[in-house]
Amino acid sequence: MDLAQPDDKLDEHALAPLRGLLNDQISALNDDLEKASTQKDIDAIQAVQNGLAAKATALTGLSIQLKTGEAKITAEHIQSAVDAAEEVINKVKAVKAKLALLGAVIDFAAAVLTGHGQAVVGAAVKLKNALSKGD
Repeated sequence: MDLAQPDDKLDEHALAPLRGLLNDQISALNDDLEKASTQKDIDAIQAVQNGLAAKATALTGLSIQLKTGEAKITAEHIQSAVDAAEEVINKVKAVKAKLALLGAVIDFAAAVLTGHGQAVVGAAVKLKNALSKGD
């Protein structure tokens, strides 16, 4: 993987797929929220929705400066992670499993927000592992 140079950044266009995934999953969880039968389930779903919303909001209108000398994260890397997550998450029916996968997506988004390539790569590996278990 290439290393980030001083002017490398993830612009709003590069971040749009991740922001879209976060927002789409907030809406998708509304169906699970309507079907939830216990307060514990409702609280868990709402907590994940809040996490998704916080990261989506943080990514809005943002350009993230990548840390020089760390892994260079590109729009293609973000898109690949989003595509993989959507493919698996959209097939998962069990709410607890879906919430766990979305937790990994939130962690990935948090890492992206830092601009630290190593953190993003680490979170991407964790996301990939979570998705392979949910597949």
